[in-house]
Amino acid sequence: MQFLHRTACILRLFFSDRPGKDISMNEENQTAENQTVKHMASVKAAYDKAPEGSKKATALKHYQAAEKAHEAENDEEAHKELKEASRALM
Repeated sequence: MQFLHRTACILRLFFSDRPGKDISMNEENQTAENQTVKHMASVKAAYDKAPEGSKKATALKHYQAAEKAHEAENDEEAHKELKEASRALM
């Protein structure tokens, strides 16, 4: 069975247009992804509890920018926008 798995991996490597594209995220990327998701959840909870007003509107803009950055897999930018959203709510 191991031989078949190894052979399939080698064939994918040789005949793939993007070698490694079907390999799942490594642990480091999964950890960064989890941190971003947790950060987004905490900012969203704070946003939901905040009273209506200009601060909440500003926070929403930053939160939406963080969502776009997260979808683009730019976690650094997402965290930056989430920090700005948090500051706006204070």
